[in-house]
Formats: sequence, structure tokens, C-alpha cells
Amino acid sequence: PDPGVASGSVKIKDPAAVLNVGDIVQARILKISEPEEMQLTLALEQEPAVEGALLCMDVKTGAIKAMVGGKSFKKSEFNRATQSRRQPGSAFKPFIYTAAFDKGMTPSTIVIDSPVIFKDTLKDSLWKPQNYEEKFYGPTTLRTALVHSRNLVTIKTLKDIGIDYAADYAANMGIKSPLTRDLSMALGTSGTTLQEMVKGYSIFANQGKKA
Repeated sequence: PDPGVASGSVKIKDPAAVLNVGDIVQARILKISEPEEMQLTLALEQEPAVEGALLCMDVKTGAIKAMVGGKSFKKSEFNRATQSRRQPGSAFKPFIYTAAFDKGMTPSTIVIDSPVIFKDTLKDSLWKPQNYEEKFYGPTTLRTALVHSRNLVTIKTLKDIGIDYAADYAANMGIKSPLTRDLSMALGTSGTTLQEMVKGYSIFANQGKKA
């Protein structure tokens, strides 16, 4: 489940797999061959280099009040608020704790923040998760763990309540994207859309009620 090694990339060997005749793209020249060969090595460019999205929702009705899917709809019709899946990281942790509270734990429940090692059978390796500060804090309440975004307590809490239970609970809160069902889910390693995250968080803002 180690998120540091659980991802990968694949080189595209055939441009036809991602581009169609007539597509207009920006490219950067990486290498120019000898004149007699007349070959170029190119890399696709993204303009702008950084994109963003915004979604504003009425938490009581679920109505979308405002949405921005990117810098320019004319240049790209891809809606980053509803179509783009990105790892939410620690923003996913509240879903884990909400599921835990609904299963009988409380904000005062104490979990030991200590080193732990998991066997990653898919990668045939060991996963040694750490907190961001690379420190261990011993007995920690779930309230403190959530406030300070403690990775180890969140992972142990997910292990205690069950991965499938937490994934199904998140789906019930609006996270419909497929979640990788391993302990790295506690760290928000599965891609979700902004719309899903806003829908899930709207339940918190609406005192636990779904719009």
C-alpha cells in the first residue's frame, strides 16, 4: 500500500494513442537530429503550466452556485471541477474519522502514534509510513490526530474500522470515484474530483445532513 511506490507512468510509444489528425498542440523541441536524418524529438507543452478549478455549493440544497473548470473554456473544454481526478491527500482524512465515529469511536478515543510496518504484497516490499514531521507522538486522541493531520493515527484508525467499511462510507458521502482499497487510502492516495470532495464536505457544513 505504500503510496510512494504504488504509482507509475508509462511512455506513449504511438502518438496516435493520444492525438488525432488535426489536433493542435504545443510542443517543445528536445533534440534535433543530424540534417540528413530530419528527425525531431519533441515533448508536449501545457499552457498554462498550472491550472485550477473552483466549485461553490449551497450546502443546504446541493445547488452549485459557481463553477470554474479551468483558465479558458475556449482553449480547453476539459472541466477540472467535475472531470479531473486528483489525489486529495490529507483532505480525505475527515472521511476516515467520520466513518470511525459512526462505528463507535469518539473524538476522545486514544490511538498510539508509533512506528508501524506493513507488508506490501503487490510490490513485495515493506511500507513504513511516517508523520509529516517524521516524529511519533505516543497516545493521541482522534481529535488531536485530525487537527494535526497525523498520518499514523489515521492509518491505524482505518485498519481498525476496516478498509471496505471506510470506502463504502466515503462513497455514501459522495465520493464515487474508485478508491484503492488498501491502507494508503487513509492518506488520500486515490484520485477524486473536486465536485465529489465539495459534496462530501458540504455534509460537515450542513451539520451532518446530505443536501
